[in-house]
Amino acid sequence: MSNKKMNSAFSRARLKWTIYFTISIVLLVMAISAVVYINSTRQAIDRFDRRLIILAEKIHFRLKEMPAMVRRKFLEELENSKEYTEFLLFGENIIQLLNTNWEAIFTTGILLDDGNNNLGFANIEGRSNDGEEIKTFRTITKPVKGPLGENLLYLRVGSDIDNLNEQFGFILHTIIFFLFLSAVGGWFIGYFLSSNVLKPVKESYERLSQFSYDTSHELKTPVSVLRTTVDILKKKYTLTDDVNNKVDILDRNINRIERLIKQLLKSIWIKKSNIEYDTETIKLKDFFEDLQYEFESYAATKNIKLEFKCNEKVMLKASREILQTIMENLIENALKFTNRNGEVTFGAGTDSEKVILFVQDDGRGIEESEQKKIFEKFYKNSKSRTEEGAGMGLAIVKELADKINAKLCLKSSLDKGSRFEIHIKR
Repeated sequence: MSNKKMNSAFSRARLKWTIYFTISIVLLVMAISAVVYINSTRQAIDRFDRRLIILAEKIHFRLKEMPAMVRRKFLEELENSKEYTEFLLFGENIIQLLNTNWEAIFTTGILLDDGNNNLGFANIEGRSNDGEEIKTFRTITKPVKGPLGENLLYLRVGSDIDNLNEQFGFILHTIIFFLFLSAVGGWFIGYFLSSNVLKPVKESYERLSQFSYDTSHELKTPVSVLRTTVDILKKKYTLTDDVNNKVDILDRNINRIERLIKQLLKSIWIKKSNIEYDTETIKLKDFFEDLQYEFESYAATKNIKLEFKCNEKVMLKASREILQTIMENLIENALKFTNRNGEVTFGAGTDSEKVILFVQDDGRGIEESEQKKIFEKFYKNSKSRTEEGAGMGLAIVKELADKINAKLCLKSSLDKGSRFEIHIKR
């Protein structure tokens, strides 16, 4: 991963954790706000209802304490006179008296809609005497009983709930404001915390990359000495068969170490490099011919048929260096895991939007559970433990494909072979 991509990856991680933290804070505040809103509205309604109950009890007491003759005369005159309005009216509350047939015989100021014949609390719409203003009232209805317990009339007391709704609106707006503040505060706090948490991770990653780079360079010198010593032993001295076998083993392992160092340096260079590669228009048929020539001797040692398929006219604008590294690693990998007398085919195809490079073999294939893991560094599946190689080739292919924004695909079945594809936009 280049410095640019690494910084981009850490920026995305910081943004992701900031979002997670902000959402967590907002959800927590929302949960607390919901509890506060429910409790606040319930308490407001309870206070509102208690005032109505107290008012109803006062009026009920006045009506009940009247002598029977006075009350009867009072009720008879209510339908045609406002003389006793002040006796019943408490502030801006609505008072309604109904006979035992639930017909209104007296209403102060507001005409409440008929149709609610239930005792207890209810919300009823009402309109002014001129019929223009419509409001909703919360009312309580209770019976006024005579000496023998009979219902003389029904008393309904109500109050405009606009003030109650205004309280609810104020509570809701306050909660929304605090939600906004929590989102903004959560964002800044989350950004600060994620930056501080990820900073040491980023620094450790950079130190590890630098350590790997320095170590790989330091290993080149002793390995070069070993290489020179083995070459001298083979050329200048006559060795017994037993010693010669041991030198051959040493030679093969030195080759393996050299390949590992080369791949490590290549991988680290890819990560650290911010260089924009020069691109050129490549005639893929000629490009593949060079690759075939490069690997045909290796293929011959295992009697593997190596061929390519590509139309004469297929052209691709890309970095030759990157393209060659990708194809070399894929072809080498295919030859390594193809049995003797097998077949490896590589080439390119096109569609309207992209060029598709491919390398296909008829080797042992890769289990589905391991297909994602093979692009990890140093990963070697259970069937390749005895093979030469450090498990770096496909990891380098994946890094280079990401570098040129190409899509790397794998299709594989056990004992039927594998097909690697690189999809590159035209």
